[in-house]
This record gives sequence, C-alpha cells and structure tokens, in this order.
Amino acid sequence: MATNTAHEPFFAPFFKVLAAAAATQEDELQSALVRFLGSPAVNERTDDDKTLALAVQVA
Repeated sequence: MATNTAHEPFFAPFFKVLAAAAATQEDELQSALVRFLGSPAVNERTDDDKTLALAVQVA
C-alpha cells in the first residue's frame, strides 16, 4: 500500500497459470479462482471486495 502498486508476488502465479492454460480450461480455472478467493486463508487477510480481472495476451 505504501507504494500504491500491486504486490507482484501475489499476481505472478495467476499469470503463469493463465499463460499456460488452454481455452478449454476456462471453467476449471474460474472454479479454482472462486475457491481461492473464498478460502479461509484469503478471508483471514481481508474483508474487502475480492474481485479480480485477469487477462493475458495470446500471440
């Protein structure tokens, strides 16, 4: 928060998985993200909105 930037180590695994994922895995990835955001580990750290929008550019 001090630098008003996203914490890169938090986001890096998301982008790594997305970059390697196939389009057919969309439902599986969405379910995994919902489980993660609803997990006790995440809920213990925040009571704020946990909406994420992630995208990767496919070349």
